[in-house]
Amino acid sequence: MITSPRATRTWVEKTALKTEMFPSLEADYTLLIPTFNRPVELGMLLRYLARHEARFRIIVLDASDLRNQERNTAILAQLSLAEHCNFVPGAPFAEMVSTALNDVETPYCSLIPDDDLLLPGGLAAALRHLRGHPEFAAAQGYNVAFLPYQNGIRLIDTVEWCPTVGEERPLARLYHLVRRYQPINWAVYRTEALQRSFAPTVGIDVDNLMMWELTQAFLAVREGKIACLPMFYRLRREEGSVVPRRQLHIFHQFVTQPEGLLRDIIRCRALLIEAFASGPDRDLGQVEIARVIDLIHGHFFWRHFDAGTAEFLIQKSLDLLPPDALAAGEASMSESEMPPPDPESAADTLTVDGDQHRIWVEPGMLKALANPEISVTMHDIRQLIADLAAYY
Repeated sequence: MITSPRATRTWVEKTALKTEMFPSLEADYTLLIPTFNRPVELGMLLRYLARHEARFRIIVLDASDLRNQERNTAILAQLSLAEHCNFVPGAPFAEMVSTALNDVETPYCSLIPDDDLLLPGGLAAALRHLRGHPEFAAAQGYNVAFLPYQNGIRLIDTVEWCPTVGEERPLARLYHLVRRYQPINWAVYRTEALQRSFAPTVGIDVDNLMMWELTQAFLAVREGKIACLPMFYRLRREEGSVVPRRQLHIFHQFVTQPEGLLRDIIRCRALLIEAFASGPDRDLGQVEIARVIDLIHGHFFWRHFDAGTAEFLIQKSLDLLPPDALAAGEASMSESEMPPPDPESAADTLTVDGDQHRIWVEPGMLKALANPEISVTMHDIRQLIADLAAYY
C-alpha cells in the first residue's frame, strides 16, 4: 500500500510510501517559474508545490498577456506561496530570467517551466551534491516525460539524462556535453553560475530557441562541472508548447528558414568565442578556440540532421516521388497526437480527496529498469507515483 496524507493506492508491493515534502530551504534556495499564457498549468504547479510544503522563495516571472496576468494574480493571491513579477507581455525569456536573477540572494536557485513538476527528493539531492562539491556549477537527475490524460497521468519515459560532465578543461566539458547532449537549463545551479551564464544571452536576438538553449548551456559548462544524479529530478510535460515548432527544432528551421538559423549560429558563435577565450582555455588561442567551437556546433547539428527527411523533401520538390510514397512521407512528417495508453500499462489508481486518478506507467518507464546507464528501481517509480498525489 502506498499512502500519502491525501491519497492511497496499491502497486507491485505492499510497501508503505509517503509523499515526500520539500526540505526547509528559506536561506539556501530560490525557484524561478517563467510563465506565458498558461494559468491552468501554473495553478496546478503552484498547488503541487504548496501541498509538498515548499518552504523557499518562489518567484513567478509572468510575460503573459494582460488578461492572463490578471488570472495569475488571482491564483497567487489565493495560495500566498509565490511572488508575482509581471513583465511586458511577450517579454524575451532571457531578459526576464536575467532580471529576476539579479534579485536572487540565496546561494542556489533553479528554473522550472510552468507546466512541469519539480520532485522534492531530486531537489534535495542536487543541493546536497552542490554543497559537497564546490567544483560543480549545477546538478540535476533524471527527467520523466509525462502527460495529463483524462483524469490521470501518463508516465511515458525516462528522458533527458546523460553522464556527469566532469572534465577539468571547460572546452572539454563542452565537447562532453554535446556528445550526449541533454538540456541542463533546468538544473539546480549555484546562483552566481546561473547569473553569469544567462547575462550574455540577453539581447542576442535569436529566433531559434534551441540555439538560445545551447548557448546558455555552453556558457554554463564554462562555469563548472555539471552533475547528473541517479534519481528522478523533474517531470517534463510532453505536449503543450506555446512556441512554433520551427523555433524549437534545429532541423525544422533549417528546412523552413535556413537564413534565420545561420544568422542565429553566427551570433551565438561570436558570444561563445569571446567567453571561452577569456577563461581557462585562453592558452589555446582565439583561433583554435573558434575552430573547436565550430566543430562542436557541427557535431551537434549533424547528429540532429534527419537525412531521410531531407531526401524526401528534395525528391518532393523535384516531383520524383510516386503518389503512395508522397502520401506516406507527408503522413510521417505531420504532427499527430500521442496515441492513448495501453490499458495494460495502468499502474493503478490514486484516490485523492475521494476522487480517483489513474496512473499509467508505460513501457518506456519500465525499460529504464534494465538500462545500465540509468540507476532506477521499482521503489523509485513507486515513490514517484506517491509524490504525484500532490498534483491533485
